[in-house]
Amino acid sequence: MKPKEPEELIAKYTEYLGDSTVKTMILKLSLGLLILTYFSYTDLVVIGNVNAFYTRLLSITLGILLIIFHFLFKNRFKQIKLSVYNYFLASLALMMLAKCLVHLNDAYLASSVAGTLLIYFIISLEIKSNTKKAALIYFVPVLVFILILVKWFHLSNEQFDILSNIYPISIIGFLINRIQNRLRFGTFQSNYLLDIEKVKAGNLYNESLITNKKLNQSYEEILAQHDEIELQRNQLYQTNTHITNSINYARNIQNAMLPAEDIFLQNFSEYLILYKPSEILSGDFYWIEKNENSIIYAVADCTGHGVPGAMLSMLGISLLNKITSQNRDLTSAEILEKLRCELKKSLNQKDYSNTESKDGMDISVCKIDTDNLQLQFSGAYNSLYIYRDKELIELKADRQPIAIYIKEENFTNHIFQLQKGDILYAFTDGFVDQFDENENKYKIKRFKKFILDVADFDLHQQKQLFETEFLSWKLSQEQTDDVTVVAVKI
Repeated sequence: MKPKEPEELIAKYTEYLGDSTVKTMILKLSLGLLILTYFSYTDLVVIGNVNAFYTRLLSITLGILLIIFHFLFKNRFKQIKLSVYNYFLASLALMMLAKCLVHLNDAYLASSVAGTLLIYFIISLEIKSNTKKAALIYFVPVLVFILILVKWFHLSNEQFDILSNIYPISIIGFLINRIQNRLRFGTFQSNYLLDIEKVKAGNLYNESLITNKKLNQSYEEILAQHDEIELQRNQLYQTNTHITNSINYARNIQNAMLPAEDIFLQNFSEYLILYKPSEILSGDFYWIEKNENSIIYAVADCTGHGVPGAMLSMLGISLLNKITSQNRDLTSAEILEKLRCELKKSLNQKDYSNTESKDGMDISVCKIDTDNLQLQFSGAYNSLYIYRDKELIELKADRQPIAIYIKEENFTNHIFQLQKGDILYAFTDGFVDQFDENENKYKIKRFKKFILDVADFDLHQQKQLFETEFLSWKLSQEQTDDVTVVAVKI
């Protein structure tokens, strides 16, 4: 079954037919009235048949009334005008048939039928309505009218043959009307759908213009933001460059405060210094001083790293220089006691519970008597390892820092007799606290084993092995803390 057309489309098509009919109605009415006037003149003057003229009165009257009505109500009563126009067309067909009836026994019958056929065919082309309505208005009355003629009048064979010519033209007109209507509807439907798509396209175009405008506004805002960001980036770059230059300069100062390695070279057969800050500045430091009959050196890890740690490390170096220069006979434990006292005074650390700053350092201090190779060791959290005859001896540090502490006790002064060939390892916790890529710490147990594995190599080679071990352990992981290892061979 053929699907029905949408009601909206049918309504629009009906409206379109009415508008197109009204648009050309006056011109066609004028032509029709001219033709009727000519036929009327022929009937009245040439033929002298008044009865034939009467058959045209209805059509002429309807045409004249419609022209007057149209100009009186130009943009109103469209449906009434269309109805009258339809009656006018119907009256033309019926008029011609009535004229045939007038000339039924007349010599002009054949010419009247020919005129009827011509008018009828023109009407079939002119009709602009659906097929059912056209059949009801034009074709059905004509066919019924002819059947009445045949039944009521005794026609000769010749007359019947002449009138029967109306039948084919009726059928042809009906078919032409149907074809015209389908073609006209198809064209209208295409144009209607095309107009809808044009409207959609127009809406999309307008939306795209609005979107494009918004995009342009966003682009301009982004450009403005980009310029602002670029300005801020340049300012940040300049600031960062200034800060970096300052920190690099501070690193030069910090490195200058570290002891020259020549002191280690002059006082020990071999030495190792592994010093790896996690940032530009370091919170670790090492320190050494040579007296007449003793060597004192220390390895320390200050609270924090970077700039804060570096400030504490420089303070620690200054305090150690001050303490040892004032009294050269201090034990390693007394050095730590005085260092703790001076640091607390410098950082204004008075009451542990009320002090916000508990910064300080972990440190190991070694004092070696060069005459008898006696070692004094004291440590704050940082122990000392001594390698001798394939064994590792540990001198343990006290579990308290160089800083204000909840329970401060005197530091232990370890005494140990050294031998030629002993290697002393002092270090901060940066190496053993380093994480690998699986977030595992290196830990002290592995560190001890590594020392035992490499201790028989000379300290220059050991430094390279310590470097390789550290880098192999952390791989792509960031360095956790500052790393310092100082080893000396007696």
